[in-house]
Amino acid sequence: MQTAFTTRFQRNSTFQLSYTFSKTFSDTSLHISNGAGNQVIDPFNLRAGYGPATINRPHIFGANVIYNLPTLQNMERYVRAALGSWQLSSIVNISSGSSFTPVIAGLSNVGDPSGIGNGGGNQLPNLVPGQPCRNPALITSNGSTRSGTP
Repeated sequence: MQTAFTTRFQRNSTFQLSYTFSKTFSDTSLHISNGAGNQVIDPFNLRAGYGPATINRPHIFGANVIYNLPTLQNMERYVRAALGSWQLSSIVNISSGSSFTPVIAGLSNVGDPSGIGNGGGNQLPNLVPGQPCRNPALITSNGSTRSGTP
C-alpha cells in the first residue's frame, strides 16, 4: 500500500510526503552470505523456513522539500547569474528494520539439532511448548523441553 501527498507553496517551491506499507515472504534468507548463496534450513521441508524475508521493510516513510531562493531580478547581471535562482532541498527517508529469524549456526557440540542430518547449515531453534515466545531462556537448540521458570 502506498500513499503520497504533494503541495506547492510560495515561489513554486514544493513539499512531498510518502508512506509505503509492505510485507515480503520467502522460504530462504534471500541474501548471499560468504559465497554460500541462499541457504534452505530443511531441504526435506521447504515450508519450514517460510516467513518474513530478510529484505522485508514493512514501513517506509519519505519526505522532501525544494525551496526556490529569490531570482534577484533587481541586481546586476553578473550578481544575478552567480547568486540568483538557487534552490535549497532536503530529502529524508526512514524505514523500519528488516525481519529477524533466529538461527543457530556452527554448533559442533550439538550434532544435529533439527534432525535432518549433520550438515554445516543453519538450524532453527525450537520453542518450548506452552511457553510464551518472550523468554529467550525457554528456547532450546535440540528440541528438549525445560520445565519451570528459568
